[in-house]
Amino acid sequence: MNLAERKRGLGGTDSPVVLGVSPWKSRKELWEEKRGLTMDIEPTPAMRRGIALEPLIAKIFSETTKRDLLPGTKLYHPKHPFITGHPDYFWGDTTDQTGILEIKCLGLRTFAKAKREGIPLTYQIQLQHYLSMGDCTGTFAIFNVDLWELIWFDVKPDWELIEDIIEADVRFWDLVEKGIPPAEEVGPIIEMPPVTTGVIQNNSAEWSQAVAQLREARQIREDAESWEEEIKATIQEQMGFQPIVEGGGARVYWTWQEGRMNLDKKALAKDGIDLSKYEKAGKPFRTFRPYFLKGGIDHE
Repeated sequence: MNLAERKRGLGGTDSPVVLGVSPWKSRKELWEEKRGLTMDIEPTPAMRRGIALEPLIAKIFSETTKRDLLPGTKLYHPKHPFITGHPDYFWGDTTDQTGILEIKCLGLRTFAKAKREGIPLTYQIQLQHYLSMGDCTGTFAIFNVDLWELIWFDVKPDWELIEDIIEADVRFWDLVEKGIPPAEEVGPIIEMPPVTTGVIQNNSAEWSQAVAQLREARQIREDAESWEEEIKATIQEQMGFQPIVEGGGARVYWTWQEGRMNLDKKALAKDGIDLSKYEKAGKPFRTFRPYFLKGGIDHE
């Protein structure tokens, strides 16, 4: 998309910037872009790779999911025409469901993290931005070239998040039209998960040391898992089509397995079979999830 077209409104990749969660661009830089104060940016190698592989990934997705695809077209928000979107594809299936498909070609580390933790917030906001223009399902197709692996997620509209996105976009576009630069960066606009029992402050040396060690341990784990994925990809490449290879003090299996058998709940519901009476509630349990803060703002 050229600079002239970017100036006409806020697209899906702009909303994460507006909300302050984009790692690639600041709100001030986006404002300057919309005001026509910056030059076109050359696509990075990663961007060029994604553009080149997009049709292939779409084909793999369609064959895997049995969903038909149509190229995406430009969308406009019904109340705010400056809020636009251009999803990669639209999809439909045999049950007459329809949706928006967004394709991401990720590197090994980001791909492994998406498999463990789900889609990064930046991408989630982009897709919810598109879903604000149509009440349908959104889908991510995530692909890694080194592993030649596709994973995909269906996402429902989050109308509370969509409301935050549209409200922030409207405020930001008003600054663009009036020529008023946005305020200095203050971190993400999106709030952290609400707390119901209050936040207890603990600034002791022991607590701070434990948090620092947890942060370091998490980074070491992520680096180790990313490194492991890279090594596994190298070994798989060397194995070729051989299902079992032994050497170097290890025997490695890379074989096909039959898919797991699962109940088709949609088909059961369509046949009028109610499974709710067989459901059993588990015992309550506590979850542990740290949010690492920087200047009082969540930067996990």
